[in-house]
Order: sequence, then C-alpha cells, then structure tokens
Amino acid sequence: AALMAQMFLYTAPNHIAAIGTEEQKKKYLPKLVTGEYFFNVSLSEPQAGSALTDLKASAEIVGNEVVLNGQKCYFTAGHEV
Repeated sequence: AALMAQMFLYTAPNHIAAIGTEEQKKKYLPKLVTGEYFFNVSLSEPQAGSALTDLKASAEIVGNEVVLNGQKCYFTAGHEV
C-alpha cells in the first residue's frame, strides 16, 4: 500500500504541476492530494503490450463517467478507480 501511495502521489500531481494549465492545477491538484480524486495509468493492451506507438484504445467523457473504448491489460490503482 505504501508503494502504491508513493507512486500515486509522485506521478499525478507532479505531471499536472509540471505541464498542466493553471485551471487544471487549481481543479485537480487539491483533490488528488487529499484522495478525493484518483489517478490511473493504463498503458498496456493485448496486441500492443506497452508499446505506446501501437495503442488503439481511446476514452471519452460521457456525462460524469469516462468510457473506455478498447481493452487494457493493467491499470495502476485499478482497485480504486
């Protein structure tokens, strides 16, 4: 659990802080740090493995949900999202 928490706290907030817009920073950083929002990374797919150039899946926001179109093999923090 500690490793997952370290990975989570390192990746999401740091990426948003480094390259996010001011609006994104204000909207997401406080909620990510408090645990109200979760961050997930899913790079692997059945036919592509983790080769980012071969990924086919996409996602879209529908209402209050994110709908995944395709297949993923591994999700960081998958039990939480």
